[in-house]
Amino acid sequence: MFGSISTISALFFALQLTARAAPSVVETDFARRDTIAGLDGLGLSEYAFTLFLFDFASFLTSSDASNCLNLPGTVAIFSTVANSSWIPPINTWLSDFCGKDACTTDQITSTLNTVADGCSAEISQLGVTREYIIQQVVDNFNLGKSALCLRDSGNSNALCAITTLQKLETALGGKPLTPAVVIENYPRLLANNYALAREVACTPCVSAAFALVRSAIPQVYINIVDSFVGSQCGVDFT
Repeated sequence: MFGSISTISALFFALQLTARAAPSVVETDFARRDTIAGLDGLGLSEYAFTLFLFDFASFLTSSDASNCLNLPGTVAIFSTVANSSWIPPINTWLSDFCGKDACTTDQITSTLNTVADGCSAEISQLGVTREYIIQQVVDNFNLGKSALCLRDSGNSNALCAITTLQKLETALGGKPLTPAVVIENYPRLLANNYALAREVACTPCVSAAFALVRSAIPQVYINIVDSFVGSQCGVDFT
């Protein structure tokens, strides 16, 4: 679980960090747009936030890890038509990513250093160093990729990650899954987090992914994680 998050999500987490450093730039051009609840702290409308991610993803497509991470595919995600689900372009990106050769240590290090250059202040606020973040990603990259690329035999051999996103879309009322929909339903997620977690995450797909990445969880936390997961999804889940 943690290995998967620290591996593939690092670049997207960095996008959010960098967005915090540049709200005034995009806010000037798009202040007339309605601001999404939850993004108001960034000073970004949905349109401006998506545009910023699109521009940053375009920048990353020239990085050393562009090909092995299929970063050009992320541009299609960030340029998804308004009110259209992000699931299809994520499926396209992830399917291509899973077919790529693994990134080398040098490719990952170079790309994350590029991201960290624009997020140094935000990283320091987290109380960790860029070296620590990069090492975590390097150490867990292949494990995280294996978890993300699992297939769901119960859903026409679709990617398990996509099956999980489809379940989340259904759990949130069936609206096309977009960042705006997730933010809109954030209070509901908080109020019903355990019920939604069981509905979305207590599946054979997530169980298989957890079994893969469990070895990356620090030993000091393993009993806590096992206990929590077991209480939500049953002892057989772990």
